[in-house]
Amino acid sequence: MKNKTLKIMLLTIMATTISLSCSKDQLPGVTQEGNNTFGCKINGKNWVPHGGGGFSGIDPVYGGYQATYSFSTTSNNVFIEAYEGKSSINIYLRSVVQPGLYLLEFNTLDLTNQRNPFNYGYYQSEDGDEYLTTSEYAGIVNIIRADTINKIISGTFYFTAVNKNTGKTVKITDGRFDVKPH
Repeated sequence: MKNKTLKIMLLTIMATTISLSCSKDQLPGVTQEGNNTFGCKINGKNWVPHGGGGFSGIDPVYGGYQATYSFSTTSNNVFIEAYEGKSSINIYLRSVVQPGLYLLEFNTLDLTNQRNPFNYGYYQSEDGDEYLTTSEYAGIVNIIRADTINKIISGTFYFTAVNKNTGKTVKITDGRFDVKPH
């Protein structure tokens, strides 16, 4: 009788562990409420942020509408950051005031010298390799909700980005976000 009870307990623990590991990898739904959710596939594998690694305390998803320090741009710029351990994804869009398609197709391989860059997608891998969209390696962000009053920005996205040092590329697909600044 004890063996049967022990087997049932072990099977229950295994089933719970498997279900928890599967739910961690599921992409969040496409929502429009400002839930601060984000997810995508990186080279075909689900990527869902859970925050910065170690003792960093970095939120899994951060961003939304951002003001700029330049007179040539509006305050309706969107910057979204998502972190999973040491890897991260950023999306930046200029002047988003309504739903629609926004292209990630500008040459932004040197973001350190650009105060207000054009639209771009960025991925940093666990090992620190950086990938950016360009005019050749591009993508699209489909803004579903652009609420400048409540500061909620929601949408879907995909992009291909390149590492300027190695020429390697990464494919980000099935992306979705729903953010509102804290």
